[in-house]
Amino acid sequence: MKIMQQITLISLYNEICLDLRYTSAMFRHDHHQTNLLLFKSMETNTPSAVPEPQKQEAGGFYGESTYATPHELQLLLQTLNQQNPHLIVFYFSSDGYGLAQFFTDHIKNELHLPVLWAGEDSTRSPNENILRNDMICIGEAEYPLRLFVERMERGEIPVDVPGVWINRDGTIHRNPMALLESRLDNFPFPDFENQNKSVIENDEIHPSLFPRKSRFHTHLAIHASRTCPFTCPHCGHSHDDLIHNDHRAVRLRSPDNVIDEIRVRMLASPTPIRFIEFLDENFPLDHAWIEPFVNRYPTEVALPFSARIQPAHCDPDILQLLRNANLMALTMQIPSAGERILRKYFNFPYTREQIIQTAKQIMNAGIKLLIELCSDNPFETEEDRKATLELLCELPKGYAIVESVPYAFYPNCTIHENAFMQGLLDKIEQPTGCHAFRATKTSEYDFWRQLHKLAHFAEFDKPTLMEFAKDGYLRRNPGILQEMLFNLYHCHYLNGNPAIDKEQFIQHLRIQLAQAENNTLTRALNI
Repeated sequence: MKIMQQITLISLYNEICLDLRYTSAMFRHDHHQTNLLLFKSMETNTPSAVPEPQKQEAGGFYGESTYATPHELQLLLQTLNQQNPHLIVFYFSSDGYGLAQFFTDHIKNELHLPVLWAGEDSTRSPNENILRNDMICIGEAEYPLRLFVERMERGEIPVDVPGVWINRDGTIHRNPMALLESRLDNFPFPDFENQNKSVIENDEIHPSLFPRKSRFHTHLAIHASRTCPFTCPHCGHSHDDLIHNDHRAVRLRSPDNVIDEIRVRMLASPTPIRFIEFLDENFPLDHAWIEPFVNRYPTEVALPFSARIQPAHCDPDILQLLRNANLMALTMQIPSAGERILRKYFNFPYTREQIIQTAKQIMNAGIKLLIELCSDNPFETEEDRKATLELLCELPKGYAIVESVPYAFYPNCTIHENAFMQGLLDKIEQPTGCHAFRATKTSEYDFWRQLHKLAHFAEFDKPTLMEFAKDGYLRRNPGILQEMLFNLYHCHYLNGNPAIDKEQFIQHLRIQLAQAENNTLTRALNI
C-alpha cells in the first residue's frame, strides 16, 4: 500500500538549486506531490545582509552570511505543519550548514517530521553531518532519494540505499555512493513549474518561483553537463574520489535535450525570459557537441547567453560559432598566477601564458570576458600575489572582474590537509554558521583583493598599480581602494554589475527606442 505521497524540498539561499529541482521532477514523475520552499536568495547570502548584533532578535539564527528571524522560523514551521509531508529534504552548501541545523532541530522538536540533508555540504562532510542529522544523501540525489521513497512507501526502514546514510539507534549505516546516471537525457527536466513553490524572505512568505528581486525571473539557468573534469581541491564541483568514485563522472546532455528544456521553460515561464545562463563549470566546447547546438539555438531560442570555461579549452572557430549564436559573455576563474601555488596546492593544469592566450581568443571573438578571482589564500606569498596582479595587468583591457571568491577549507579535503602540513591551521577559522573554514580576515587580504580588481580598469596602468602594491599607507587602509572600486564599478557598469557595461546598455536602449519610433503602430499613435 502506497502511503508516501508528499515531500517538501527546501533550498537555503539558492533559488536555482538545480539539484533540488531535478529531484522534485523525479518525484513528480513517480506521481508524488512535492512542495518547494525557497529560503531567501543567493544575492542576500552576504555578511552585509545579516542584521547588526544590536538588531538581532532572540530566538533567531544569525550566521556569518545567513540568518533567520524568529518570525521567519515560525513561517517555516507553520508551512510545514500545514503541508504535513512524509519527508523533508534540505539542500544547502557550506554557508547554510548552521541554518540547516537550526531549522532541523526545531522541526524535529516541534513537528516531529523526518528530515534528510542533501547537497554539496553533506557530500563534502558526511561523517560530521550524519552526527547532526540522522539521514543524509551524498552525491547526486535523484536516484538514491527515488529508491529511498519507494522503500518508505512499502513500509520499510531503508537503511541500505546507495547514496543515503542513516543514523538509527546509534548505528550509522554508511552506504556507498550510488552509481551515476551515464545518460543525462534520461532525467526529466528540472521542476520550474509555477505550482507548489513558495519563498520566505523579509519576514513574509509568498507563492513564487523565485524571490522578488531575483534576476531569475527573466534569466533562465541551466546545465548542459554534470561534474567538472578538474580536481581543484578548493572547489565543491571538482571531480575527485571523495565526490565521484567513477572515471565517467563528467557527462554531457545532448544539445537537443538542452534546447528542448529551454523551449519548454520559456513557454511555461510566467515572466518573459530575456537571457540564458549556462552554469556548467566548463561549457562543452568540442565540435561534435557545438555544431548541432548552434544549428538549433539561433533559430529556436536566439536569446543572448553566457557560460563558464577553463583556460586552454577554447578553439577560435568554436568561439566564433558561439558568438554568432548570441554568446555574450564567458566567465573564467583564476585561482592564482603563482606557478608554485597552481601546481603544488591547487592542481591547476594551466600556465599564465595559456590564461592570457585564452583571454585574447575570447575577446577577439567579440565575447565579453568575465574573470572570477580566488582570494584570501594563506598559501600565497607576497610574490604570488604580485604575480596575479601582473597577470591581470597583462590581460587585454576590456575584461571585467566579477567577484573574488574566498577559498573554502573543508576539514576532510585535500586543501585542509595541505594547510595542516604547512602549519597554516592557525591562519584559518570557521565562520559562524559555515561548515568550511576560511582564512582569518586581515587588512592584507582586503588590500590585495581590492588591488587585483583595480587592474581591469583602463584608468590604471601596470606601473601605477605596482607602485600601489608598495604603498604602506594603502596596505594599512584598504578601505581607500574599496571606495575607489565602488565608484569605478558604478561609473562603468549598470548598477555596479560588471556583466553589464553601462555604455553598451545605453546604446542598446537607443537602438530599441529607434526601432520603436519607426514602428507603424507608434507612428500611428503619434498622429
